[in-house]
Amino acid sequence: MNNNKGEENNPSADALKQSAKTAKHFQKSYYKKQYQKNIIKKFKSKKNNAIKRKVLNSTVGKKSKYKLLIVFVLLLLFAWAFNLIYTLTVVGGIGVGIVATATYGTENEDIYAVVDYYTALENDLKEYLEAVETEYPGYDEYVYDVQSIECDKTQLISYLWIKHPNFTFEEVQHELDMLFEEQYILKIEETTPSKLHITLQYEDFQTLLDEQNGGE
Repeated sequence: MNNNKGEENNPSADALKQSAKTAKHFQKSYYKKQYQKNIIKKFKSKKNNAIKRKVLNSTVGKKSKYKLLIVFVLLLLFAWAFNLIYTLTVVGGIGVGIVATATYGTENEDIYAVVDYYTALENDLKEYLEAVETEYPGYDEYVYDVQSIECDKTQLISYLWIKHPNFTFEEVQHELDMLFEEQYILKIEETTPSKLHITLQYEDFQTLLDEQNGGE
């Protein structure tokens, strides 16, 4: 009697083994699913990171290209500006060069000759002013009221062309001498026995044209 009751209250060994086997099966299945989920999660994470890197590299690449393009355009503008300035530069001052040839119809050689000649007159005047105290010694005080000695050579060429279209240097050389005397008016006066006053007045080309046209 007692033995039968013990067998009824305690599960058989086979039932326990089957229960353990079933639990182990479910446990393996659970871990397998979790492992698969982790693999998929890692794969998606790597894929997303790869896409982000690709997008980031593409963006950085585009920005670098834009920066290079901007630098290239700025260099082109700088080269164009430098070339323009160089074209308009003549020895001794700002001239008109090739542009003047097309605009005024005067050859480059004549334009260069006019500019060089007028610049030489200005340099002679500068040297004379520097030697005033040597030429007029004995004064205690030398008072200078001197304006800048350097006219706009582009205005000079324009002035000549207004009066002499298609001019040559030989045609205007004498007029350049007279024009220089009208433009730079030098006065050296003894204001007191011990003081010498040096004045240099400058007339621009527009003023000279107005005076020649009777103030119109």
